[in-house]
This record gives sequence, structure tokens and C-alpha cells, in this order.
Amino acid sequence: MITSSNDLTNIDRGDTRNRQELTKIAEEYLSTLVNADTQAMLNLLGTDSIIEDPRFPGNAGQEQISEFVTSFQNWVADMSPKTEHLRTTATEQRVLSEDNLRIQFSGEVWELPVATTVCKDVDSGANRVHVYYTN
Repeated sequence: MITSSNDLTNIDRGDTRNRQELTKIAEEYLSTLVNADTQAMLNLLGTDSIIEDPRFPGNAGQEQISEFVTSFQNWVADMSPKTEHLRTTATEQRVLSEDNLRIQFSGEVWELPVATTVCKDVDSGANRVHVYYTN
């Protein structure tokens, strides 16, 4: 139960910190992944985080996230990947980052739209990342 204006201020600060953390993750996720920096990814997300990526599904915890970053890099390495951040939309519980992943494929440059949503896992409190690709 909230009993004073100080309690309200603390709640507001917690929501702001949560949104800032989720925004940082959402906006830096794709470029960190493309750079294939496993340690930077673990530092960004936290070692107990969960990544749901349709190309490499089911990544939870440090070991699986490390394997995922390596697998993604193996898939994209020869395609000269570049990222372009387009926009961020944030609510109290979730942040969405819209980006383009530019890759070279068969001598052409392709733009792959990527949406990354980040929220806190309801059960564990860990960061949960969902990635959506369109083509």
C-alpha cells in the first residue's frame, strides 16, 4: 500500500529505470548481435535473460545465449551486415525497437526489417527479448 508521496516518487523512479534499461537493450540488441560480441550481449541482457528469435529459437541463460550469438554470426558473417536504427516505442512494460538489417546476398543489398521487443519476464523478472523479421 502506498502511504506517502515519497512512495509514489520511488515507484515512478523504478518505472523510469525499468524503461531506460529495456530501451537500452532494445536499441542496442541488433548491433550487438551483428558485432558477434558474446560478452557484450551478456552484459547488455544479463546472464539469466531469454531470447526468442525465430531463426534460432529457445535461448535462455548464459550458455544458450552464447551459442546463439555464435550461430547468428555464422549465418550472417559473409553477408557484410549493417544495422540502421529507425525508431523506438516505449510503454511502462515493454519497449519496441524498429531497425533495418542490411545484408549482401547474391550480389544485391537487401534490407531486412527487424523488430525487437523487450520486457521483463513475469515469472523470473529476467529480461525477455522477442525478435521479429519480415522480408
